[in-house]
Amino acid sequence: MEDQIDYYLKVQPFQRNISDLNVFLNRRSALYKHLGVVPKFIGYQSVLEFGPGFGENAIFPLLQKPSRYLLVDPNETCLEKTKRTLTPYCAQETLLEYQRSSIDDFDSEERFDLVICESVIPREPQPEKMLAKVAKHVAVGGVLVITCQDSVSTFAELLRRLIALLVVAPEDSLEQKVGQLLPIFEPHLKTIDGMTRSCEDWILDNLLRPWEEVSFSIPDAIHTLKDQFDIHGSSPRFGTDSRWYRTIQTDDPGFNALAEQDYLTNVHNLINYRDWTSPIPAQDNKKLLGLCSNIFHSIHAFEKNRDRTVIPVILDYLEQVIRLAATFSKETERALWDYHRVLQKYLQEGELGSFVEFGPLFGRGQQHVSFIRRC
Repeated sequence: MEDQIDYYLKVQPFQRNISDLNVFLNRRSALYKHLGVVPKFIGYQSVLEFGPGFGENAIFPLLQKPSRYLLVDPNETCLEKTKRTLTPYCAQETLLEYQRSSIDDFDSEERFDLVICESVIPREPQPEKMLAKVAKHVAVGGVLVITCQDSVSTFAELLRRLIALLVVAPEDSLEQKVGQLLPIFEPHLKTIDGMTRSCEDWILDNLLRPWEEVSFSIPDAIHTLKDQFDIHGSSPRFGTDSRWYRTIQTDDPGFNALAEQDYLTNVHNLINYRDWTSPIPAQDNKKLLGLCSNIFHSIHAFEKNRDRTVIPVILDYLEQVIRLAATFSKETERALWDYHRVLQKYLQEGELGSFVEFGPLFGRGQQHVSFIRRC
C-alpha cells in the first residue's frame, strides 16, 4: 500500500477556503480559547508548527505577533505555498522561518513555548512514538496542541469509505475515483456549515488516502504524555474539575485522570456532531468503541483482499452499534439504519440508493487537545 507521505507529496489536499477571513479567524480564536490558550499570550513567544499544510491555520497565531514562528514540513511545495499564504500576515517583530524536514528527522536543541501539530499524529503507523518526538520540543511550562481521533469520532467517515471501496475500482486513477465519488458524497458535505475545503479535497483526504490507523484517542495521548504533561484544554471540552485548588498538593494534579473519565462517559457524543446528550456509563462507551473498532478492522481487511464475505460481519456489528445508539440518540439511530438499508440494497441489486437520513451524519472527527509541560 502506498506510503502516506508519498501520497500527500503527490496529492496535497490541503487548500482551505479563507475568502471570508474574519469568519475563519473567529473560528480559530474560539478553538484556542477552548484549548485554554489565551491569544494575547502567544505574543512574544516562540512557536513551532509541524505539518502546516498550506499555512491557513497558522494565520491566527501568527497575527498574535510571536517572537519566532518556525514551520516544518517534508513537502517543499507545501512550504512554498505556506510562505505565500503567511507572508502578508507576518508582523515586523516576528521571525518567520521554514524548514523542510519530516518530524522524524527534525532535530533542535531549542525548546518552544507553543508547539502545534494538527491532523498528523493519529494517521501515523506509530502515533505514540510520533507524539513523543513532537512533545520533546516543548519548553518547560510551555503548551502542546495536537489532534486526536478515535473509532467513534471517525465512524461516519469509515462507513463512507466502505461505500467508496464498493463503488470504485482499485485500478482506476485518483481522478476517476474522485469523479465517481463526488456525486455520491457532495450532497452529504453540503449539509455541513463551515466547510473550509473543497469536496474533492475531502474525498482525497478521507476516502482515498492510504490508511492504517484510525484511532489515537485523547486517553491514548494522555497515557503517552502522562509523566511530563498535564491536559489543559480540549475541543470539545472534557474534564470538568470541581475540586478546590487548595486540595491539590502533589506533583500530579489529577487533571489527566479527570479528563479521561469524562471522555469515557461522553465519547458517544463524538459520533454525531449535531447532537450532544447526557453522559452514559463508561462500560457502554467502551463497548461502542470496541464495535466501531471491529468495523474498522473489517473494512480495512476488505480493502486489502476484497473478500465480500466480511460484509455480513460488518452489518452485524453495525446493527449492534445501532442498538446502542438508540439508547442515547434517535437521530443517530435513524441515520445508521438508513445507511444499513442503502448498503443492503446495493449488495442485493447493485444500485446505490440515496442516503436520506445518513447524508448529514458526520462525527466530530478530530478533537483538538492542549497539554502543559510540567515545571
